[in-house]
Amino acid sequence: MSLNALIGIIVGEESGTLRFRLTVLAIPATQLSAGGPSCVSSAAVLASVTRMWRDVAASEDVKDGRTLGIAVEGLDLVLWRSMTGRLAACDRRCPHQWADLETSGVVDGDELVCVSHFWRFDAEGRGTKLSAAGRRDEKAPIEVHEVQETEGRIQVRIR
Repeated sequence: MSLNALIGIIVGEESGTLRFRLTVLAIPATQLSAGGPSCVSSAAVLASVTRMWRDVAASEDVKDGRTLGIAVEGLDLVLWRSMTGRLAACDRRCPHQWADLETSGVVDGDELVCVSHFWRFDAEGRGTKLSAAGRRDEKAPIEVHEVQETEGRIQVRIR
């Protein structure tokens, strides 16, 4: 059993008018409070809402081979698009020495490269560095977030 809840989420503002999206959340029975189906715990609603897609930018704002810094739910992220057009979203700071990947990140093929120390990240968050001998050494991963494009807009879902 689950309970469906209709929730409106503000996704933007244009010319003083708020834009919002209505979403139906299916809340599992295990998340319902002891008061019965009419009582849903705030934790269940919060867990459902935090997994929702957030509208963050226009698709045209992130060209192939480019980066764009954004803030979502208090997190600083960077959107980037590979040279083949694949869109990705990850933490804005390199896990090595916290360089800002919006300004210190360069797209090389299908990877985002931090030019501070040349750590490389793919769209799944795997971190590597190419050695002088051409060897690819594993490095710390970067946190990635789900990203999608819908009707000319980029949306991110925070983990």
